[in-house]
Amino acid sequence: MFRIGDHELEGNNNGGDKLDELSDDGSQAGEKKRRLNMEQVKTLKKNFELGKMQLARALEVQPRHIGIWFQNRRVRWKTKSLRKFMLSLRDSFRLSKLIMMPFKPTNRSFMMR
Repeated sequence: MFRIGDHELEGNNNGGDKLDELSDDGSQAGEKKRRLNMEQVKTLKKNFELGKMQLARALEVQPRHIGIWFQNRRVRWKTKSLRKFMLSLRDSFRLSKLIMMPFKPTNRSFMMR
């Protein structure tokens, strides 16, 4: 939804999932980001490596392939998010142009005053 002045208008949201309101780290938009301590980071890394190894064994591929797949997935997600943002920005710009059109001077004599 876009807000221009007193106008609330629907934008190109494509479903309006609750996930859109979350930042990259899963926190609510506008919420202060929380830092992990070193112990938490070590635990996450260990579990990630174990999970990657288990997935690799289950899929009969190298662990490196799993890492690359997730990396490519993140890049595709970021690209999709950026495209979605650019489309909403474009829609917002077009909408503001339509709203401002009645206020645009229609002839040169008005502009000369």
